Amino acid sequence: LTAEQDAELQSLRHTCMDEEAIRFNLFHESVEHWAQETPDAIALIATNETLTYKEFNEKANLLAHALMSRGVEANDRVCLLLPRRSWHMIAMFGVMKAGAAYIPCDPEYPADRISLITEDSEAAYVITTEEHMAEHEGKAILVDELINYNPNPNLDFDVTSNPNVNVTPDDLVYLIYTSGSTGRPKGVMLRHEGICNYLQCHPANRHVYAM
Repeated sequence: LTAEQDAELQSLRHTCMDEEAIRFNLFHESVEHWAQETPDAIALIATNETLTYKEFNEKANLLAHALMSRGVEANDRVCLLLPRRSWHMIAMFGVMKAGAAYIPCDPEYPADRISLITEDSEAAYVITTEEHMAEHEGKAILVDELINYNPNPNLDFDVTSNPNVNVTPDDLVYLIYTSGSTGRPKGVMLRHEGICNYLQCHPANRHVYAM
């Protein structure tokens, strides 16, 4: 190798050793970070609404507290059988903030694929819309009730504040299923540490840093 080629190769091996350069170790902390730093910046543009980081974070917090009030605990698995609206993204981060892992599942999937995902993933709960509630009796939670959660006025904390839940970087953050084009769909498990490492804006992450 020439000196120039060797320098380029070494740059590709750049790793992040500076703990201070790592802004977050949990996936949902990314939203909390920007809600603190740039609360009025746009976080989400969906077909039904546009939300700033502050608004998005508070809605996700409310949903997380609503889930916990229904018994959702750390390390539970929660299937999101939701259309592609703002609720889906809010539910994703709300589930994480409650300490659980989410499983995305498109309501437009064939019924047998939906059944496989909800059963194989061992989802304890299914957040969905009115038309799918009966199909998941015993597990279903209506998304409208979570979004419009009206807590007990005697609670001694703000339900739009970040929940205090013990979550570690090694905890599962979500499962996503393969297409199954070569056989039975398989669930791929991702942890907070892996997705945060992938998203960090650091020279070691060339695909993100270049943006």
